[in-house]
Amino acid sequence: MLKSPRRTYAAALARDSVTSMIGSFVVSTCVLSMSRFVFVVLWVGITVPSSRADDQAEGVAFFEQRIRPVLVEHCYECHSAKAKSVKAGLRLDTRALSLKGGDSGAAVVPKDVEKGWLIRALRQEDFEMPSGRLPDEVIRDFERWVRIGAPDPREDASSVASEFNLQERVEEHWCWRPVKRPNIPADTPQPIDYFIGRELTRNDLSAAPVATSSALASR
Repeated sequence: MLKSPRRTYAAALARDSVTSMIGSFVVSTCVLSMSRFVFVVLWVGITVPSSRADDQAEGVAFFEQRIRPVLVEHCYECHSAKAKSVKAGLRLDTRALSLKGGDSGAAVVPKDVEKGWLIRALRQEDFEMPSGRLPDEVIRDFERWVRIGAPDPREDASSVASEFNLQERVEEHWCWRPVKRPNIPADTPQPIDYFIGRELTRNDLSAAPVATSSALASR
């Protein structure tokens, strides 16, 4: 039985419409997936370094507030560049020299409380400090400092001061500065768009194209 030309044309038109809809759906899905991928990459690129920087800043602040003052008061007299005679070949006035250690080995081993001998000396397990045992709270501070990686901004002996001035450090170091609102252009529809756009430009990326009506409907 022969089909009428009108029915044949209608069937072909329906097939083309379905094919076009499927093609639009596939393209829209690909665009959506790509936009999500770009968003995830940007989010990871922004948040991970920020988190690490925050952790580092907290570690440095802890060192400056709880560790350095104790070293200056109780250790530098015998274990620094300004000591009349460096005891046991050990200097504790720089990070590098603290890690290197002296005649008895490394004084500080980051993240390993039991391996470095500084903690044992504070506990007076194998060594005795001339000034006597320090308070348990101070020893716990040093143990915590070692566990978090022994953060220490001191680079060389020239940065060592004979006296520690916390207020001076607070005024100089950025981690103590108050949080400030960033300057965002007034014509920015959403603040997050400004930061995303800035990171896209910085990483030589372009934003995903505006979604079509079919893509929006599929969401």
